[in-house]
Amino acid sequence: MLDTQSHTTFVTMRAQGHSYSKIAEQLDVSKPTLIKWSREHAVEIENLKAIGIEAIYVQHKATAQARAERLALLLAKTYDEILKRDLTSTPTDKLFVMFAKLCEMTSTEMSCLKLQETKGVFDAETDTHKWSL
Repeated sequence: MLDTQSHTTFVTMRAQGHSYSKIAEQLDVSKPTLIKWSREHAVEIENLKAIGIEAIYVQHKATAQARAERLALLLAKTYDEILKRDLTSTPTDKLFVMFAKLCEMTSTEMSCLKLQETKGVFDAETDTHKWSL
């Protein structure tokens, strides 16, 4: 039986995207064994991939909050520019599409805030609690 270090190296290399062939060559383990290990360590491999991706996001200041802030800034600039424009030359069919999308966006934005509680959810719109078991 191979040691724990071999398994750790395998998990790390698979999370980094290395092929079974390359790993088999480096660890001197057969591909069928590596495929078996892949099934056994699937969660660890996926978690390590996710950690690696998150590290890249942080390194490039691309965290969810940073992306949301950049998108909000871009949205505000776009909105300001749209307000400057005259829509009288916009074809009717495009106005209807814009109107429908704006209605959809408005209903999404206007969705009620739902706060989590220890044993349930408080619905601010109906001023009630929805308890979960």
